[in-house]
Amino acid sequence: MEWGVWWVWEACYLCVIGQKFAEKSSPANISILYGRFCYGKLVARFGSSLKERDVKRSIFVLASLLWLGVQATGYGQWGNHQHTPYRVEFGVSILDRPGDQNNTAPVLRSLINGDTLINGERISDPGTGAGPDLSIQYFPNASTLHYEFRARYYGWNDQSAHTGVMELTGAPGLNFQRFETEYKSDYLSLEFNAKRTLRPGLNLIGGARFISLEERLNMKGDGFVVLPPPFPNATFENDLSVRASNPMIGLQTGLDWGWQLGNRVMVNSFLRAGGYSNFAKQRTRTVNNLLILDSTVTADSTEFAFAGETGFRVHVELVERHLFGFVGGEAHFLNRVATAPGQLELQASGFNDVNTVAPRFYGVTFGLDARF
Repeated sequence: MEWGVWWVWEACYLCVIGQKFAEKSSPANISILYGRFCYGKLVARFGSSLKERDVKRSIFVLASLLWLGVQATGYGQWGNHQHTPYRVEFGVSILDRPGDQNNTAPVLRSLINGDTLINGERISDPGTGAGPDLSIQYFPNASTLHYEFRARYYGWNDQSAHTGVMELTGAPGLNFQRFETEYKSDYLSLEFNAKRTLRPGLNLIGGARFISLEERLNMKGDGFVVLPPPFPNATFENDLSVRASNPMIGLQTGLDWGWQLGNRVMVNSFLRAGGYSNFAKQRTRTVNNLLILDSTVTADSTEFAFAGETGFRVHVELVERHLFGFVGGEAHFLNRVATAPGQLELQASGFNDVNTVAPRFYGVTFGLDARF
């Protein structure tokens, strides 16, 4: 993951730059320079592969949080108080989501040389996505319990286009000359946790969580059907769209543990796992103008799903006790969820069921941590 190594380097550099700005510049200049720097680096590295609007919003909030933390240190003499009951973390995550490496079944192949243009692994790979990660924590004074609300959104979008003479698996006789795919996936997580301190640096976590995974896969193209003489070839347009929905609610538990490295650096790691009721649904629509076909099939299933995640963050102090920059890595694992490409395996049975798989995604995260 060369891009992941690059982002770890860039985020560490951002922490150092932020500290220098805090020493020599005004809060407004800090936020403007920080926001421009982050956005420039994102665009230079990933270009149009990321959603520009979401990235701009995330960078704006990061810069605003940096400005808030630095500005607040100038009022109220925060440094004179040891207890800081509130902690707000806002980060941006860049996550790669690989396809099903064990699924090599052909989906689209060339009729000219027999090459597989799209297989099961390729169609189930939405590529690299990004999104914001917000955490708000409250620490009651002199209490071993503290509370956290956390919200996350990640989005992936992958497109492909092919030309030639091609055949779609499950649709013999339809000779595609143009074939396009678009795969969109949106992940939303909302959770409320209580954390109990077992010993300094080690916390036990428990709480409720809602997860939504919404997926859309569209495969469309046009071509011809060979008819016996004396009839000419007939042209067609075909559109296959699959939508999968996974609203999940359940409970989770886990551990947070951290340790200090010197006076200005702290490392935090976490492990969380939970069980969820997944009210999975899928909807498949097939439209073909030559066959005068417009068919829609829906199915639903209640599954007991699993979600787990692990990761680490390195926090660097920018403003004494009140503002930190962080960079880290994380990995997420899901099981028994319905993805849109996973429903293609039901094509032979008419899509009259819900097929569940186990997607995973992992990458880097960076952002700011304000304490007041």
